[in-house]
Amino acid sequence: MKTETVFLDRAGKNEQNFVWVAVNGRAWQIPRGQNVSVPWFVAEELRRSARAARKRDEWIWQHAQ
Repeated sequence: MKTETVFLDRAGKNEQNFVWVAVNGRAWQIPRGQNVSVPWFVAEELRRSARAARKRDEWIWQHAQ
């Protein structure tokens, strides 16, 4: 299976030290603050999630003024 190395920034004070990612009924617990090798589709889901969060933040910024 093709894998990719991902790095998630360290958690803030009120965040967990890991991120859960679920794809097709399987779940992975990805630790923050270290390089981790994950299946390519888990890395893709992390990228999709980051894009969605950016779009959400942009929308909030535009509509908060």
